Parts: sequence; structure tokens; C-alpha cells
Amino acid sequence: DAGGRLVGMPPTGFTGSYRSDTLPPGTYYVRSHDTTGYIDVTYGTNEPCGHGCIPLSATPLTVRAGQVTRGVDFLLHKGARIRGRVVELATGRGYSGMEMLAYDAGGVRVSEGTTDREGRYWTASTLPDGTYYVKANSRSSHASLLYGGTVCMGECDPRNGTPVVIAGGADASAIDFTLGARLAVGDRTVAEGGSAVFTVTLSQPVGEPVSVDYETVGGTA
Repeated sequence: DAGGRLVGMPPTGFTGSYRSDTLPPGTYYVRSHDTTGYIDVTYGTNEPCGHGCIPLSATPLTVRAGQVTRGVDFLLHKGARIRGRVVELATGRGYSGMEMLAYDAGGVRVSEGTTDREGRYWTASTLPDGTYYVKANSRSSHASLLYGGTVCMGECDPRNGTPVVIAGGADASAIDFTLGARLAVGDRTVAEGGSAVFTVTLSQPVGEPVSVDYETVGGTA
């Protein structure tokens, strides 16, 4: 309705036609909501309208008592999805249940997905050609990550990640994530009986103490 509240979701029939329930007189906005691979858009302005979109940018429709408003038609086009896999570094196995969020070039969330038992995911809604950013939104001990490996602390800007490009209507595939920190330890040469300070670098926070076991070979640890 005029306040952006959802008042109906009439399905289309075999011919693509649809009809809403009777509505009180007033101003309304209409958008498509497809689950078969077409890009959701607003009526009239034909703007993409994916996750959480309130279609107030659509062409307004005036509904009058006792009249049927006709010709509210849509021409939909196939879109593409972002696909990938999330694995744990420690085991190499897929990580299930991870919430995956996709953002457009302006940092606005436009779609989402959840990893399956094998760690695979794909965006729920299809997207038009453009530049996107993807976030693995962790609700466990793992850190949330942006695509490319950047750790996302709190409400980070998803555009700090590596951009994902959809072009030519083809899916953006192999947008993969690895959970868990890689450990790098700098070498030091130590005289017998001496001491040294090592530099330990983690690729991402782990939220717990890290222990490092080492041995010396010819004075190099």
C-alpha cells in the first residue's frame, strides 16, 4: 500500500495472468516476486527489487471502489546467481548453515543464501549484471568474512571485500570461503643457549589462545 506494507501476493496462472484480492480504495505499488530465476522488478519503473525491497519507486496505482485496475503487466528477464562453497580450513569439509549475504555496488543487501550440508550456497534471488560483494555472516565461533578473506567485525562495509562481477547473465561461480586462521611464524637464527622473539601472524581472529610448537635445526628455529 501507500505506506509500503505488504497487502497481497497473488500468484500467476499458467498464462502468466494474476488478480489480487479485493482491496480498499487507495494508492498501491506492485513488484514481482519470482523463485524460478527471473529478476524481480518494480511495476512501471522496472527497477530491480530483490531482498527486502519496498517498491515505493514503482509507478503508483490508484484503486477505485467497484473498479478493476487492469494492465499492470511485467516483462521479466532471466538473471544470474552467485554460487560458491564454504569449507573449514582445519578439516577441509564443507560448512553447513552459514548465512551468505550479497550486496550491490552501493553496499545495499540484495540477496541471501544458506550453505547446505556440503557447504555449497547460491543466492536465493537472481541478479542483473553488475558488481556485487559477498559476506559469510557467521553466528558461530568463526569470524564473519568478506569474499577475498577480509575479516568483517561488527557492521563492516561489505565493499571492503573483493568484488564479484556478474556479466552476460551468467552465474558468478566459485565464490568460495575458507573458515579458520592460517598461522605463519617467522624464522630466527638462535645461538645455542640464546633466545629470540618470533613473529606469529594469524590470517584472521580465532577468539582463543594460540600455541606454537617448534624445534631447532642447526640453530634455526
